[in-house]
Amino acid sequence: MSIRKLNWNKVIIVLVMPILLIILTVNTVTTAVSNKDSEKIIEQNVTDIAAYKDLILIHNQKETDYFTSSITSPKIDRDIIDKEIDKWISTKEKEFEKKVKKNKNEFNDDFKANLDINTEVLEVTDDIVTFVLNHSEFINDENDHNTIKTFVVDLNESEIIESDKINKLLNNKELLYKLVDDSLKKEQNIYSLIDHDKLKKSLNTKKDLTWSLNQTDFRLHFDKGEIESDIQEALTVNIPLVNLDGNIDEQLAEKLNIKEFVRIEKEKEEEYLKEAKRIKEEEKRKYEEKMLEEKEQKERAKNLKPLDNQEKYVALTFDDGPNPNVTPRVLKYLDEYDAVATFYMLGSQAKKYPKTARAVANQGHEIASHSVTHADLSNVSSSKVHTEMTDSTTLIEQATGVKPRTFRPPYGAINQNVINKARDINQPLILWSVDSLDWKHPNVNSVYSKVMNNMHSGAIVLMHDIHPTTADALPSILKDLKNKGYKFVTVTDLLQLTGNEDIGPYNSKKSNKK
Repeated sequence: MSIRKLNWNKVIIVLVMPILLIILTVNTVTTAVSNKDSEKIIEQNVTDIAAYKDLILIHNQKETDYFTSSITSPKIDRDIIDKEIDKWISTKEKEFEKKVKKNKNEFNDDFKANLDINTEVLEVTDDIVTFVLNHSEFINDENDHNTIKTFVVDLNESEIIESDKINKLLNNKELLYKLVDDSLKKEQNIYSLIDHDKLKKSLNTKKDLTWSLNQTDFRLHFDKGEIESDIQEALTVNIPLVNLDGNIDEQLAEKLNIKEFVRIEKEKEEEYLKEAKRIKEEEKRKYEEKMLEEKEQKERAKNLKPLDNQEKYVALTFDDGPNPNVTPRVLKYLDEYDAVATFYMLGSQAKKYPKTARAVANQGHEIASHSVTHADLSNVSSSKVHTEMTDSTTLIEQATGVKPRTFRPPYGAINQNVINKARDINQPLILWSVDSLDWKHPNVNSVYSKVMNNMHSGAIVLMHDIHPTTADALPSILKDLKNKGYKFVTVTDLLQLTGNEDIGPYNSKKSNKK
């Protein structure tokens, strides 16, 4: 019996001891957690960065009785670099926890201190990457910090690029201040808040300026309040890499391909100067055109026939020419009756028959524009309207040596777009008040009666120097108008009586004119 009892005691001891050990272990862990201010891991995850092999971001969030923290740290599988970054983060954590412990009586479930360290990864080249660690902590109003720490890393060399590689730039305080100042000026809302005395002091006296690189810029980082007082966060100033040319280590400059940035910048500068020259020449051209226009207006004013309101005036107009068969006959009859008229030429016709077009100008008649192709300008695009007007002016001037000063829209068709374009090219829109309908009724008696039966002083008569019947009817019209006391004037002469910039519209329905 005793032997059996003894064996049971051993069994009990063997069974109970592990349980006691487990209880003791749990108590030890609990105590450890308690000693860590009930620390709880809220989140822990890993993010791969596709741009660089072996580069990951490790994110940890935790909470204690007194603070919360969120830390994202980079790992690149380079022991020397990883240890250096971990050392900085660990130091910031310890400093923070020390401050928290000192002020722990201020905290409760509703108010805790906070530490945040996040990592921004900046791709520079295939072998160079920048880590920007933005560190912010809040314990109380006296302990509210926002600072930046950077690590510019050469993965190929497995090293952190130190400031001595850019000392030539960092030590040239005058150049550095100018580059920073030029960059800040681009952000006027920030620039106005900068304390330039603080900025100069920081650049001149700070032992280690915080800097970084990305694909296009050299960046300087300033802690919250370092160079201003109203911006509630750290400030980053971007300086184009092209400005590093000749101011950094040659090997680093080669890795950053600075010479290529210089080449591109030079091309941009040349393009800018070229565009500036073009704009200047364009402004000069417009100014010269304006001066010429004013001169021509003065000349036209001198040559205008003084009109008397008591007299009867009529402006004969001819559209769609010149025509080598009809226009010379019209000119002959106008000359016989000492009559002047206005010819609304098509640019295409003037180009096709330049001798006939010049004959009109040489005889002293007014040259005007009627578009290039006789398109309905109220039913085409804005650019088409512009082309029809400006090209017509050019073609007619080339043929006659005279620049058209007024414009008649084909079919009398107008809309706001046509009106605006006419104003843009400074050509008054001219329509008509008497329509011969010579296109609709190509008959001498019909043309004559339509004109004479609707005649009135100040009339603008619409005819076409492309229909033979119009030329046939013209001698009788001229003779009878003269006998009735009408004086023949150009459209521009007639403008004096209206006091308006343009004449019409009187008849602008498309059906009134072919």
